[in-house]
Amino acid sequence: MTRAMKDSGIEWIGKIPVNWVIQKNKALFREVNERCEDGSKYTLLSVSEYTGVTPRSAIIKDGEFETHAETLDGYKICHEDDIVMNIMLAWKRATAASSYDGIISPAYCVFRGKGVETKYYHYLFRTDNCAEMFKRYSTGIIDSRLRLYPDVFLSLKSIVPPLSEQKRIASFLDAECARIDAVIEQTRASIEEYKKLKQAVITRAVTKGLRPDRPMKDSGIEWIGEIPEGWKIAQLKVYATVNSGKEIIEEVDCSDQAVPVFGSGGVFKYTTTSLYVGETVMFGRKGTLGKPIYANGKLWAVDTMYYLTFSHNLIAKFNYYQLVVFDWNKYITQTALPSIVGSEIVSCFFAFPPLFEQLDIAAFLDSECARIDAVVEQKTNLIAELESYKKSLIFEYVTGKKEVL
Repeated sequence: MTRAMKDSGIEWIGKIPVNWVIQKNKALFREVNERCEDGSKYTLLSVSEYTGVTPRSAIIKDGEFETHAETLDGYKICHEDDIVMNIMLAWKRATAASSYDGIISPAYCVFRGKGVETKYYHYLFRTDNCAEMFKRYSTGIIDSRLRLYPDVFLSLKSIVPPLSEQKRIASFLDAECARIDAVIEQTRASIEEYKKLKQAVITRAVTKGLRPDRPMKDSGIEWIGEIPEGWKIAQLKVYATVNSGKEIIEEVDCSDQAVPVFGSGGVFKYTTTSLYVGETVMFGRKGTLGKPIYANGKLWAVDTMYYLTFSHNLIAKFNYYQLVVFDWNKYITQTALPSIVGSEIVSCFFAFPPLFEQLDIAAFLDSECARIDAVVEQKTNLIAELESYKKSLIFEYVTGKKEVL
């Protein structure tokens, strides 16, 4: 049976069930400003658009500090079921219900519910539509300076279903979102496994070849290990010359005649002249490092790039795959602007098979990598579809378009 609906009077919400009402947030929440005297006795919490409210210790990476503050004394106290808002990122969904007791940055706001199911509003406030409204009412000249001040938030209007229905919706979305998130995490883990497989397939092919049943010999290079008899170990500079790109002078709009300009972040401009014509492998000397690019034809490489020219004894595509699995980290200078010295890279030792075998390996890897990339793309698309479905599901239920029976 179709439930009776009415116009909410709010554009981004649309129609709502007839027994739901619209009220200002100040009727639903009050701002609280409890401060701790000894911050060391509390769990430091953080709020983000991705993880909601979580202990800071659970999301920091290796080598990062839990906080850079000299003391946590005076931080705001947050209780379970409070709504925590980063007022500078409310427009990016950095608003969430807490499942923890702890403390948060004094720059955040804490709102306590007045007889409402805060988990329902957790889902409502994190919808794209609500985030857009928060952005519209935030104050600031540029996005990075926007702030949704608490008095403004409390003056905005929200949907108010009956409390029993708020609880049913929150419980239903908890279960459904957990199910979807589990599938997304499994898919992400699968993608990482395929990426590892791709690296393993490339590494084996460029160091061991495609025929395992033949005599092998020690390469003398730890990361390469044994190589087939008939292969050579040599410095890359024996077969390739490293060249520096040049600053681009003329830019044009993309057209059929335009020459792509490669920067350390990839193709981003076009010109009518070319710096190089033919097959080459490029890699960044500044900016984006350790990501080789294979190209063939007319091109321009900017001054943040190196490009290689090859002798007749090395196939560019084979060298591309060698550099894909190369350990670039050892050659990145740890300065304010990390960089790579091209002469150091071509001084490194690699394994080189005969030309005919380079061609076979390159062709094999083109096929295998395309197959793996297709699977990764399919799984990446699945994640995007699931995330889109999850957003749609949340919006449909928190606005009453669908009913939890």
